[in-house]
Amino acid sequence: MQPSISFGINDWRNQLLDLDCTCQVKCIAYTLSMHWREGKRCYPSQRVLAEEAGVDPKTVRKALNFLEEVGLIKRKKLKIKALSFDLCEYEFFGVDTGGNTEGNTEGNTGGNHTPEIREIREVREVREHISDKSSICVPKRKNATLVPDDWQPDEKTRNKLLSNGLDPVLVAEKFKNSCHAKGLKYIDFNRAVLAWDWSRDPAVKRKSPQDDPFYVEWPV
Repeated sequence: MQPSISFGINDWRNQLLDLDCTCQVKCIAYTLSMHWREGKRCYPSQRVLAEEAGVDPKTVRKALNFLEEVGLIKRKKLKIKALSFDLCEYEFFGVDTGGNTEGNTEGNTGGNHTPEIREIREVREVREHISDKSSICVPKRKNATLVPDDWQPDEKTRNKLLSNGLDPVLVAEKFKNSCHAKGLKYIDFNRAVLAWDWSRDPAVKRKSPQDDPFYVEWPV
């Protein structure tokens, strides 16, 4: 299926309509063709093709093998890898390369010259981005602080204390005094006050939760 005349990349894509294959293969073939540029070399990695086509790398490998078997593309392995994938340069049979012939391709890769691989640069940029902690888009961790003098437990914490037979006002007051005396700092004061063991402190116990006028039954 090797055409004897040259035509454009859009004509090459039109051949996919009559190709007897799955929609995934056609999608991967079209995705591959989107990397074609006149007079430029085409060498997207399988990882890039898989991400852009929305499939796994194994499906990409099978599709590329099929496209090469039917004579739509020709692959030439390069001497550089992108992550764990071998990089290949792709030729689209019948498409005018705009002067980027096979001889020129071999000349560009000959000797000690290392071709510029777009995927290698992308991987390097990602690694540099990850190594720069200031550029990582993650929520900034809050710093632990002393409990404010006017702090009071929220409604959920208050009801949990009440359901355990504790007085929220007394618990909050003793919690603040202990934190200030010992220099204890927390990020979430409500979680911290619930984590404390109040069972051995009779001074903060309450006889009945329903005695508090603001008590609301909190679903478990």
